[in-house]
Amino acid sequence: MPTTIHGQILASTSVDAHGEQATKEFLEELAARMPPVMPLNQHHDHARPTVGTIQNFRVEPREDGWALVADVTFDGEPPTFGGFSYSATELIQKNERSPLAAYVPFPYYRDEALLNELAEHDGGTSVGRWVKKSVELAEIALIISGMNLFLAPAWRRIYDDHLHPRLAGLATALRDSMKARGASRVRVEFLQPVRCQQYEGTIELYFIPSEHVDPSLAYDFVVAEAMEAASQFVDDDWKAQGKIIKRIVHVFDPEKCQYARTLIIYNDGTAREASAETG
Repeated sequence: MPTTIHGQILASTSVDAHGEQATKEFLEELAARMPPVMPLNQHHDHARPTVGTIQNFRVEPREDGWALVADVTFDGEPPTFGGFSYSATELIQKNERSPLAAYVPFPYYRDEALLNELAEHDGGTSVGRWVKKSVELAEIALIISGMNLFLAPAWRRIYDDHLHPRLAGLATALRDSMKARGASRVRVEFLQPVRCQQYEGTIELYFIPSEHVDPSLAYDFVVAEAMEAASQFVDDDWKAQGKIIKRIVHVFDPEKCQYARTLIIYNDGTAREASAETG
C-alpha cells in the first residue's frame, strides 16, 4: 500500500553536505518551476524506474530558516540513506545564439575556468550548474536543447543539420573537460523538448547514453530513430488511454548500439516501461 509523507523537506536554507547554502528566493523559484505532480526518481537517476510521486511543492518557515517541502508518495520502504532531495538546473552564462546549454554537476560548476572553456565552445554555448543534492558525487553532466521541435517529418532535417553536429561536439568537450579535472568516468545526458499534434504542451525526450560509448555515436542516427519511436508512443497512448506524456526516457544499450530501453512518464506522475526497441 502506498505511503505518503506530508511536508517532506527537500531543500532548505541551511548549509548542505556540499558546503553550499540556498537562499529563500532560490527555493521559491524552484517551487514555482515544479509541475503539479512529478515522479519520484531513485538517486536522481532517470534510467531507474520511478518509485512514487511528489506534489504540492511549497516553501515554509523553519526554526533555522526556510525549507522547500512537498508531499511524497511512494511504494515500499522509504530511503534509509540520504533521504529525499532535489535536482535543478541553473543558468550561469547565457548565449542567445546557441541552441544548446551545458550543465555541469558539483563540484565542477565551481571551476570558473571550466565554465568559461565551455562557454567559448563552438562559437559560444550557454552554461550552467546542475544542482543534485544527493550523497553521491555523480559525474553526470546534462545538455538541454533550446529548440522546441515538432514531432513531424521536418524535425529530422533540423536535427541533422543544426543540432547533431553541435550536440556531439559539446558532449565530447564536456566529457574531456571533466576528465581533465579528475573525473574517472563521465556520462553526458541530453534533454530535447518536443511538441505533438495530439495535445498542447511540451514533451521532454531524455537521452541517457553510456559512458563507454563515444558521444559522436551516442548522439548520431540513434537519437533520430528514438525520436521517431517517441512519435509512435505519443500516438498510441493518446488513442488507447487519453494519457498525456510528460517525459520519454531513452536508455542506451552499448551492446546493441542503440537506445533499446524506454521509460514513459505521464503528467499524473505514473510511468511505464515500453518494450519496443528503436533502430
